Amino acid sequence: MLVAGVMTLSACSSAVVKPDGSYAVRQKLTALQADPNLSNRAVLPVQQAEAAVLAAEQPTKDLALASYRVKLADKKVEIAKAVAQTSYLDEQYKTLGAQQADARLDSRTQEADSARYDAKLARQDATAAEAESELAKQQALELQQQIAELNAKETERGWVVTLGDVLFDTGRAELKEGSLNNLSKLSAFLNRYQD
Repeated sequence: MLVAGVMTLSACSSAVVKPDGSYAVRQKLTALQADPNLSNRAVLPVQQAEAAVLAAEQPTKDLALASYRVKLADKKVEIAKAVAQTSYLDEQYKTLGAQQADARLDSRTQEADSARYDAKLARQDATAAEAESELAKQQALELQQQIAELNAKETERGWVVTLGDVLFDTGRAELKEGSLNNLSKLSAFLNRYQD
């Protein structure tokens, strides 16, 4: 009985426990698996890290083997994390590239829209200028016609208008009927073209 008690005591004193460091490796793996940006990006490396952590958590009396398993599990977790981060950053890079291309396209679209708007304004200005020019031509023609009707001549002193058939009775201030037509044309012309 004494022998059985001693053996039980010695077995308890050398009880196998999880190796040192296995808890920390498990924590790192759990953190990786809980990260929503990384957890699904490196499925195979995470599975390999999980298997290595399970092996590192196995109790063993061989301290060198336990230390090796913990270090191996730690490296596998680090590799899985690096692969997941690389995949995440790759995706971010592609997204930023697409956003940059979209921004460049939007900028060019805005430039083109602005150029079209400027061209539209220029066409409107040109149309307005053309209409003004046509109106000025018509007014010039009308002016020439009226000058011709008044028998006006341009001289160094300005325009000279000779009024024919402006007749008065002797000693009277009233114009004869035929004169009123010429004077009303001259009056209308001077009212319209005051300069």
